[in-house]
Amino acid sequence: MGLRRGAAEVKIKEQLGRLLHELPPAVRVELQILPAECVKTFSEVYKKKRKKTWLAYLLVPIVGLHYLYLGRPLK
Repeated sequence: MGLRRGAAEVKIKEQLGRLLHELPPAVRVELQILPAECVKTFSEVYKKKRKKTWLAYLLVPIVGLHYLYLGRPLK
């Protein structure tokens, strides 16, 4: 059973390779310490909440709508 768990952790971390490349080094280090299930949960939440840079740049000319997209309303 331990072998299966280890193989599952390796598979999850391989799937997250591209995601890990996008993250800051400090976050990558912390994710390596966490159990595979926590890393998987982090990945799912991160993918749902991350913003697309290209969309923010597209919204810049439209009267600052990029601020609303990024979650920072105008003052």
